[in-house]
Amino acid sequence: MTGRQRRLAFGFGLLLAAELLARLYLFATAGEGRMLTPDPGRLWRLGPPNVSGQHYSVDDDGFRASAVEAAADAPLILTLGDSSVFGHAVDDGEAIHDGMQASLAALGVSARVRTLAVPGYSTVQTLRVMDELGWALQPRVLVIGSLWSDSTLDVVRDLDLYAAYAHPVARIELLLTNLSLFRVTRRTLNGLRGLPAERTISWPQPGDTGLRRVPVQDYAANMEFMVSQAQERGIGVVILALASNAMTGRGRDSSDPAYPYQDVQYRVADAHNLPYVDMVRVFRSSGMTLNQLYGDDLHPSGTGSTLLGQAIASALVETGFPGRVTIPTPAPPVLAGSDRWDGAAVADHRSVAGDLATGNL
Repeated sequence: MTGRQRRLAFGFGLLLAAELLARLYLFATAGEGRMLTPDPGRLWRLGPPNVSGQHYSVDDDGFRASAVEAAADAPLILTLGDSSVFGHAVDDGEAIHDGMQASLAALGVSARVRTLAVPGYSTVQTLRVMDELGWALQPRVLVIGSLWSDSTLDVVRDLDLYAAYAHPVARIELLLTNLSLFRVTRRTLNGLRGLPAERTISWPQPGDTGLRRVPVQDYAANMEFMVSQAQERGIGVVILALASNAMTGRGRDSSDPAYPYQDVQYRVADAHNLPYVDMVRVFRSSGMTLNQLYGDDLHPSGTGSTLLGQAIASALVETGFPGRVTIPTPAPPVLAGSDRWDGAAVADHRSVAGDLATGNL
């Protein structure tokens, strides 16, 4: 081996050791790994299963797998939305889709229930997932629970993120994010610059300012488009109206930042004569405490998710499923009004491409 080859081998060994140390550091500081990984088509997708302290199974399409068995030729129901529909911190077998599957089976109804919900997914991402996979699965029913991620107040909009993914710097970052050493270096540089270590997804609180990830007018248009696509294909639709812990306790309040989006949900269901499963009503009628029904301020617990699954299953059976489903009736599209929470972002001086390049995604 020549001197140059020895130096290259030594350098490669150092990089390998640094990568292993970085991986150990991320494991020690972030639980068991990343739950979400970047993806140009979906913005992000589920990472490997059994990470971030939550144990869940991933199917061949990259979505959370169903834990309850069903006949392969049974009518398919798809649940759509973000972490509340996915089942944040809820074990396999207790998520909403599992509760639906088990409840329908107990009622003697043959069906398959799958979820295409992923933590943080907005209607913009859901529409792309439906084009990529959902419509091709030929579902009998869609359960649409998209809400929190659309209404989130952030520094960029989802459509801007999609545009930024075409930037060459973002393409390079997508490759580099597979290296733990790059991620640790990026975290360190972000900290030195006063930026968050990594981009986080949250939900709006009263008094927050920022850009809606999806403006309420776009949210209404996206909901209407999903409903119209289902109507054209003869697919039934159920609207799942989510609610936070506080909303269940005090009722829905027009002073809450999510209210304009909740109003759109209700109006879309009303305009197209769709079943409307209200989380507030389901939870209040259960006789259980909020601590039993919620795992935190926003997400339903395993018990709460199971109850929601049962409520949706009952609504489907009441409308005649599987022989009959509620196909949306044609109606003028629901339009959203002004939104006083949607304004200049707190950090609107930062470019979208810059956010991606510095790891704020």
